[in-house]
Amino acid sequence: GIASSFTKGDESKIFSDKNYAFSICYEETFSNIMRKAKNKGAKCFVNLTNDAYFPKSKLFRQHFDHAKIRAIENGIPLIRACNTGITAVVDSFGRVVDAMYKEDQAGALFVKAPLFSYKTIYSLFGDYLVILFSSLVIISYFIQHKRRNKNE
Repeated sequence: GIASSFTKGDESKIFSDKNYAFSICYEETFSNIMRKAKNKGAKCFVNLTNDAYFPKSKLFRQHFDHAKIRAIENGIPLIRACNTGITAVVDSFGRVVDAMYKEDQAGALFVKAPLFSYKTIYSLFGDYLVILFSSLVIISYFIQHKRRNKNE
């Protein structure tokens, strides 16, 4: 079948003319993948997706919310084309520039995408800050717990 013709790639590529990073379907929900694309020089995320497996549910909106979070995390705009979900253009601050929200709405968007991007703390450090702060919280908990037990 067709699935047997798929081959895993070694790395993601950035289209060098305009510095677009493409993701397919739910790849945009993985912050590490999108962060790597940003750090390779991407100035805009483009996502091609099909949310048909979320019929009559709120999951296609959550999928779109994940995409907006990736734009905010990385300070980079997003162009999203979805044949059965939300098609939209989102700026680097996560604001929707234009969108088609209805899951059964046919049409097309003609939008001048805002290509302003910027560095964010997340795009520079990734999950290391989350790990660091989580570790500090856990360590401080054990220190407090030990002090309480010592005083009793």
